[in-house]
Amino acid sequence: MISKLILTPPVAFIVILVTTILVSDLLSRLSFKRKEQPEGMGKSYACGEDTLHHLVQPDYSQFFPFAFFFTILHVVALMVTTV
Repeated sequence: MISKLILTPPVAFIVILVTTILVSDLLSRLSFKRKEQPEGMGKSYACGEDTLHHLVQPDYSQFFPFAFFFTILHVVALMVTTV
């Protein structure tokens, strides 16, 4: 009776969840922690640039016709295969 109860999905999920949380907590105590945070640790990295003075805005004018053709082609293939 008790072995069947342990194998039910909700009980198995809770057991695995608790086990995972305990293992994660135990391993986090063993992990390396810095005493001092480096100067640039909280800053975002922009490929070597200190700040972004402009935002990159890509041109999608060539992408949209290709994506539209790709979508139409797949819808047609789906319709042909289901008929």
